[in-house]
Formats: sequence, C-alpha cells, structure tokens
Amino acid sequence: MPRCPSCNKLMTHSTQENVRLNTCPGCFGIWIEKIALNRLARTPAPPPADGSPEQSLQELAEIVVESNTKGRLHCPVCPVDLVKDRYHPLIPVEVDRCPKCAAVWLDVGELPLLRRLFAELQSSTDPQVMALRDKVANTALAMEQMHQRTRDLQDINTGTGPLGFGGYGSLGAGSSPEANAVGITMDVLINLLTR
Repeated sequence: MPRCPSCNKLMTHSTQENVRLNTCPGCFGIWIEKIALNRLARTPAPPPADGSPEQSLQELAEIVVESNTKGRLHCPVCPVDLVKDRYHPLIPVEVDRCPKCAAVWLDVGELPLLRRLFAELQSSTDPQVMALRDKVANTALAMEQMHQRTRDLQDINTGTGPLGFGGYGSLGAGSSPEANAVGITMDVLINLLTR
C-alpha cells in the first residue's frame, strides 16, 4: 500500500464511479493514475448523495487554495519528486504529477474543481473559448502525430514494427529519423499556434 506524498500516512484503495484510486485518511488527498483521472475529469460529477446543493466554483477554488501542498512531494511509487503541472492547458488548476509514472496527486478539492471547470470548458459557447479549445485540440493532435512519426521512423531505422524494413530509406545521408520528425512537426506546431 503506498504512502501519502503529503502526510506520509498509508493510503487506502477506493473506487469512485468505477475508477480505482488511493485516498489518504489523514489529509484526504487522492493518488490516481493519469488515465483514471482523465476518465473522471471528463465526466460530469454526480449530484451530492445527501441532496445538499453543489458547491460553487468560488467555494471549490477556496478549498483548493487552502489545501494546496506547498512543499516538495515524492512519488509514492517511483523514487522521484512530483512536479507541479496544469492538468489541462485551459484549466488553471495545478496538480502534482510524477514525471516517471505520470500518476497524479490531488489535494482536497482539486478533483471536484477539475471536473466542474472541465465541464464548463466543454459546454462553453463563448467564441474565444471555442477557438482556444479547438487550438488546444489541434495542437494535441499534432503532438500525437509527431510522436507517432518519430516512432514510425525509429521502426524504419531499426527494422522493427509494422513499418520496419531497415535503413534510413529516403531520409537522406547524415540525418536521423528523429531530427527529421522533430523538424517537420515543429513547423506544423508553429503554423497551428500562429494561425
């Protein structure tokens, strides 16, 4: 059982909406795999079980500000420090992420706030928000395509994978597949971001 990166207590396994996570009984933080967090964040939160009214965004933001861990945190799985990172480029909530295993530490209130802000972002009809949302989606797609091209070129170079047939093919003498893939896709990303 992993220990809490914030208060070092043993965390307990739990399930929230069919998603497995670890919770801390001391500080009530959550340790969650990135893919599980993505699934939870992208689905609307159910209404409170006791029938009480939903907390406002302001109340959730205040809880997050108060509970936000300021010191260095260590991954409970990997021997590395967690890094502060935005969950989504258009959502101003920083989470603590492991750079090695990509799991995420959420302080109290961060998960409900992420879910509400993500729902607001997805349902917004503001033209500026819609344009930014499209730009982020296109940039993410371009990044994934860049990574796939790099993997494909590595397959070609090593003769492995579905495209592997050995050698550099038509990439030209003295160039590496990685350099070509990064050069090509950086141009694509720059064009997308400057439109």
